[in-house]
Amino acid sequence: MSLKVVEVQDKRDLERFLDLPFSLYKNDPLWVPPLRSHIASFFTATHPFSNHAEIRGFRALKDGRPVGRAAAIVDRNFIAYHRSPTGYFGFFESVNDLEVVQALFEAVEGELRRAGMTRVIGPMNPSTNYECGMLIEGFSTPPFMMMPHNPPY
Repeated sequence: MSLKVVEVQDKRDLERFLDLPFSLYKNDPLWVPPLRSHIASFFTATHPFSNHAEIRGFRALKDGRPVGRAAAIVDRNFIAYHRSPTGYFGFFESVNDLEVVQALFEAVEGELRRAGMTRVIGPMNPSTNYECGMLIEGFSTPPFMMMPHNPPY
């Protein structure tokens, strides 16, 4: 099988990036879809976060089918405050496939390294002022406000 990771380059790629959770969670009665326009705004210059940060999205495709996504995030405010060249990964979603996860993390890590980062933390969607972390228990309970929802795998 052919696996490749591609960077989000344009509006059409961004739409595909935004679509992925809808296919992953379509049968999960507890998943609450985010507002697509809200998530999309982080990837444009119009969101206030873009005044001090850059976000690059990546999509994983297996045999041409979307199977994962992640973003590399560089927040200059965090770097200045902590005096640490630390980038984030965020907006992470994947099918249950370690190869996909590794490929996405390698893409994000490579992008952050190119941006001069020496550490990576996350998941941040896109920072601690928004959604961060991941669900590690409570998969059978309704989600909480500003908290992510993930499959058990």
